[in-house]
Amino acid sequence: MNYSQISLAIIAALSASLALANDFKTTAGKEYKNATVSRVEADGIVIKFHGGIAKIFFVELPKEVQARFEKAAVAQAAVQQAEKNNYEVSVRDVPGVRGSGPERMLDLTFYRDVPQPQVVDKILRESLEHAVAADGSRDILAMAFLGEEVLTSTQYSGELVYRAAQRKIMTSNESRGVKTTVTDAAGYSVEVSEQKSVGGRNDERKWLTISLIYPTSPPLEQACTSMQSEIEKNVSKGIDINAYVKIGDKDVKTSQRQMDDPTGGSVFMNYNASSKKLSRKNMLIKTIK
Repeated sequence: MNYSQISLAIIAALSASLALANDFKTTAGKEYKNATVSRVEADGIVIKFHGGIAKIFFVELPKEVQARFEKAAVAQAAVQQAEKNNYEVSVRDVPGVRGSGPERMLDLTFYRDVPQPQVVDKILRESLEHAVAADGSRDILAMAFLGEEVLTSTQYSGELVYRAAQRKIMTSNESRGVKTTVTDAAGYSVEVSEQKSVGGRNDERKWLTISLIYPTSPPLEQACTSMQSEIEKNVSKGIDINAYVKIGDKDVKTSQRQMDDPTGGSVFMNYNASSKKLSRKNMLIKTIK
């Protein structure tokens, strides 16, 4: 259950009790007999009684009564603010998934429409900065969602990671030590990322991810020829290679989407270093000696 759900549960439970008639006595000695609470406001309660309607400020109520209604006011304000902002931020402890002991997850969850990518990126970074300021003793992984679905690469720039040992916020690729180079080719840009499996195991796997970024969709044959050419330039590194074609602005990551393949899925090609086979959609293209 998230914070908003908890707050709503508190409001619902208290609302049921507020409908009952109560006797209220202020710290100044004024009494309201057989009164019902019509609403809880930020600084007090509004009641109905035989004499009409009155507002009693929290400071006028005994401490135990204050606590009862202030809890509802805080919960209600939190829900109203979250609804106004169309998002909520929650931080939770989770078992270590990166082999480094307990971690925290920061979830930025939007309820309805997702704002522009740069807005999502700003909210996510600022939320993570606040969480680190509150407690920077443990690693934090920050992600953005629409409901329960993780936002796509066109909706935000991706997850952020806070590394407590380095006291630094970084992108997911930076935290994993991914090295990326970008060069320009004829009609497209080439982004080459050196990837490796997480965890530092003895059987650590390394591979290359090559993205060909076109401003507009090229003919399929041209895209495949270019992918093959870029892969062949890198086979000497002796590791597996995955190649994709993306359409968008090379300088705006969230504008890039994978090129659709007319036969289904996306345009993709891979090279297996051990067999030296270059394939597309599980069909052998050639063996590179």
